[in-house]
Amino acid sequence: LSTTGSAIQIDCVGQFGANANTKDLKVYLGATLLGQNVYTLSPNGVDFRLVVSITRSSGSATAKCGVSMEIAGGVSEANFAQVGSLNLITTSYDITIKGLGAGASDVNVFSSMATKLIA
Repeated sequence: LSTTGSAIQIDCVGQFGANANTKDLKVYLGATLLGQNVYTLSPNGVDFRLVVSITRSSGSATAKCGVSMEIAGGVSEANFAQVGSLNLITTSYDITIKGLGAGASDVNVFSSMATKLIA
């Protein structure tokens, strides 16, 4: 994100496994947790959509991040985080989406798309 106002938007869809296991869907910028499903901890056999927006704010050290999850077509969860102490000019940061559950197929991402917006 080389200029103020530049952004990355990620959109992905998937499904939670049809079982009673606790399931987490988490999004990270580097090691910083941006958002996760905190209200719906055991979504069973339902679809989800995840939208992540990361925008460079003034200067090169801060990103404003928004995460929104739609679970089962109705449960919405949203989180906002401002991440500081970054070096957005010369350092690369991973954006990681993690699905965590007791079983290998508890969280399945079917498709994802990332778009970079240059200000």
